[in-house]
Amino acid sequence: MSIVSLLGIKVLNNPAKFTDPYEFEITFECLEQLKDDLEWKLTYVGSSRSLEHDQELDSILVGPIPVGINKFILTADAPSPELIPASELVSVTVILLSCSYKEREFVRVGYYVNNEYDSEELRENPPTKVQVDHIVRNILAEKPRVTRFNIVWDNEGEMDEYPPEQGEGEDENGEAVIDMGANEDEDEEDADEEEVEEEEEEDGEDDELYPDFIYPNTNPISEDATQLKYAYRSTGEVFGQLVEEVHHDRDPLHNSRVITSEEALEGVDPRYRDPQTGQLLNAATSKEARLDSETLWGRVNQKQIRIPDALADVIQNNLLFQYEPKAFKEHVVQWYTSINESGLRQECKSELDADVSIAASFAQDYAVSYQVLDEYVKRLGKEKTSKINSVLDIGVGPSVSMLAFNEIMGDTWNPERKDSVVYGNFHMARRAKLLLSRQINENFSREKELEEFQEDSGENAEKEEPLKESININNSNGPLNEYGEEEVFVGKVKTKSLKVKTVLLDRLRPKDIKYDLIVVSHQLLKSMEYFPFEVDSLLEEYVRRLNPGGHLVLIERGTPLGSEIIARARQVILRPENFPDELQKYPRPFKSSAKKMSAKEQLRLSKLSPEEKALAMKNLEPELLKNFEVVEDEEIAEGLDALDEPIDMSIIAPCSHHGKCPLQFFDPQVYLYGQIGKKLKFCSYNVSVHRPNYLLELKRGKKLAVKWTAANSGVGISSLARAGRGRENGNDYETASYSYLITERSVEDGPSLEKERVKRAEDGFEKREIGYRAQNRGEYPRILSAPMKKKGYVIMDLCAPSGHLEKWHVSKSVGKQEYHDARKSEMGDLWALGYKSANQSRKENTFYFERIEEKRENLRKKKKKDATRLKRKISKDYKEALESENEDLDEDVVRMAKIDAYEFLTKPKETEKLKDKSKYRF
Repeated sequence: MSIVSLLGIKVLNNPAKFTDPYEFEITFECLEQLKDDLEWKLTYVGSSRSLEHDQELDSILVGPIPVGINKFILTADAPSPELIPASELVSVTVILLSCSYKEREFVRVGYYVNNEYDSEELRENPPTKVQVDHIVRNILAEKPRVTRFNIVWDNEGEMDEYPPEQGEGEDENGEAVIDMGANEDEDEEDADEEEVEEEEEEDGEDDELYPDFIYPNTNPISEDATQLKYAYRSTGEVFGQLVEEVHHDRDPLHNSRVITSEEALEGVDPRYRDPQTGQLLNAATSKEARLDSETLWGRVNQKQIRIPDALADVIQNNLLFQYEPKAFKEHVVQWYTSINESGLRQECKSELDADVSIAASFAQDYAVSYQVLDEYVKRLGKEKTSKINSVLDIGVGPSVSMLAFNEIMGDTWNPERKDSVVYGNFHMARRAKLLLSRQINENFSREKELEEFQEDSGENAEKEEPLKESININNSNGPLNEYGEEEVFVGKVKTKSLKVKTVLLDRLRPKDIKYDLIVVSHQLLKSMEYFPFEVDSLLEEYVRRLNPGGHLVLIERGTPLGSEIIARARQVILRPENFPDELQKYPRPFKSSAKKMSAKEQLRLSKLSPEEKALAMKNLEPELLKNFEVVEDEEIAEGLDALDEPIDMSIIAPCSHHGKCPLQFFDPQVYLYGQIGKKLKFCSYNVSVHRPNYLLELKRGKKLAVKWTAANSGVGISSLARAGRGRENGNDYETASYSYLITERSVEDGPSLEKERVKRAEDGFEKREIGYRAQNRGEYPRILSAPMKKKGYVIMDLCAPSGHLEKWHVSKSVGKQEYHDARKSEMGDLWALGYKSANQSRKENTFYFERIEEKRENLRKKKKKDATRLKRKISKDYKEALESENEDLDEDVVRMAKIDAYEFLTKPKETEKLKDKSKYRF
């Protein structure tokens, strides 16, 4: 063990001129008295090729050294330029700071020094003769190289190979007494047990001041008590002694301490809490403390999401209690098979459908909504999210997004308006109300609380209290069981008596009612036959209801179809084909960039005479004339203008640019084109959710616990089913996949944005090559899949701000911080640091368009050929049916069917149906 420990070195004058003296503030700790002085030496390495050019800048003796923390400033003259080769003066070199005791070096600290000219002109065109007066040195103080050596100190020559034996005895209770060997004097080491007992009796009064687990400290260095019973000392060195922060004025973040059991169970190191407020610091754990601040900001939630117990208990005790498990599992199997066939979420038509949908999908839907909205809050920041006064949730489930957002915002969150549109049967809305009633922030009054001044008392009127009577039905004053605990209520709940802040609707409010946040879950497409037109029309309905500065969050399933729905919505919002050279995240006009004549202007022109109208319309642009329509009512005109106001939108997440999506294929059916479809990548992410008790019970058994024989069979593979009631090798979590889009409506007016767009187009857009590094947080590249972590390097697939899919390699040579953060990164994170190399990924859609078109043409030809063959067969059967004479009734029915099929060919529209379109599954 080293008696002298180096605690820190601070470079005082850095950067500085080459001829300025060096100054170092050195702090070290001495554990015991030293007989001789310490020698500190500073050496300048003049050349990397020879030791002859090394210069010893200074050497000082420091002593006598007191025990404890010591600090001094070392000043040394600059090196002589004459002794350094001219080619080595302006380059990178090293300075060495070493300390020795009795001519034995025990520590050496090396710093890189960068010597360069002080002006850009001299750096680009260095003079033939080195100008020392213009050289500036920069010591890389952040990355020192420390080397320690073991030496023999004053007392180590007298030490035995092993610590001295500990004398043992027994006290009056028969317990062993261990001699601590605290002093170097042999007589004191052999102290009698009777003397020890007398000392303990004398200190008996002091012992009462300490708890049972604290023992008085006999160490002469420190007078404080210690939690370690056996603080063994040998020849002046202390083992296992706890050092208080106040002794040496150390930063508590860099000191060791014993944590409590509560802190250990919580899993958060108390060093990363604010000592005043107790709140978590920016890096809440020691693992996060090692991450770069930008890496930490770009991280998404990596923890497993758990359904709140209050919500899980409602599903188990108030919804699923009424069903027989075996029969209910059959309905759940049918629900899974139907969604596998269609790929889309359908509205519930009965009470059973509502309960089956909740049992099968609530856990994953809640986890996905929580994950997406948690990132939304993180990207916007607490200041902006606290100003949200109106929220709209749209979906077919029990207001899942509203439940998740309530959980994120906390119990005191009380916006002015909370609406939830639940499509389908009214039973789903009732279940949404029941689940919402379990959240505290849903029990505020719907009326806006107004403070009224009372003239008689001079005080503000009392605010309306939350509706407490609707909270926690399960925890109401009910009967107690045999253990004195309150019994859990199992049964149906009368939702009519519940009151929640959220207004449950079965349709959207009028367009003049705007919202700060709209969350749409699985409601952009309801039938595959209408893709993509239904996506376009529904998206406009939602965008038109956004306030300026409002946000629209779209959530779909993490399947090829869900990804294409999100990509289509992104295309409609940004129209990247109209801005081929612009990748920067600047607001784009929604729907169309063409100018439109306002309804008020149309009304004014309609009231003019033909001569006046012709004169007024001379100065109108052709695009406006095309949109000219007669409007007869001024109030209607104002209403139409308000509904058709210009809207500019931008993307917050997950995209890192506003260019064309590199993973959009414009047709969900291409993913089923054989081997080509299997290679196509789509934009989706995963989140882990813990299974609550009701879901563990539901997923037991052969049908839902093991893989099916086919995607839509509903029959589990027999060899994978396990006997007994347990779930061997079963998981208590599920992985939910999702695709999402977070958009923002601009607060600036349309004309000013249009002028800025024209100006930027005239100035020219920035060209971004492969490997372009983002200049702001909004354009950080996003990791699309789990990084491949190899030995010495990490490979990441990124959606980069260059508008391409890129493959970045981050190796150790890039930097210690970059390599560490890359190994801790996960899918969905934003990557803010550098890379070793960057290449365009072969998974981008541009590499597959030609092959997809070739495959589509082959399929079209095959369908046409099959249809021709079927026509010939029908014609042949028709001729045979006319010539045959059958007395048997069955044969006669077949004959009539063949004749009828031939008549089918005479109808062109019906003939097209021969090219039967296969049902695509997602």
